[in-house]
Amino acid sequence: MNDKLKPPVIATAVGTTAAALMDVAVCLGSIANLTPATQSTQMPLIAVFIFAAVMLIALALLQWVLYFRSFVDFRIDQSRQDRQSSNSQERPAG
Repeated sequence: MNDKLKPPVIATAVGTTAAALMDVAVCLGSIANLTPATQSTQMPLIAVFIFAAVMLIALALLQWVLYFRSFVDFRIDQSRQDRQSSNSQERPAG
């Protein structure tokens, strides 16, 4: 067990969160610029933005859960490996 463990990658969770935040910003901007004249034509587009925002938020939450689970597993494996290496160094061979 001399191989080095690699920590989990956080980029997926951060990227998904950034995409969700941008989608929420676009959605809020579209709602803020809504006028009574354009309300009937823009509502389906805004509904799609809201649905996409909800889906991206759910995906971002899932990515964070998966990241933290893999990070906890990584830390457990790392401490196990450290404990095994320190035990093998304490015991002399032979």
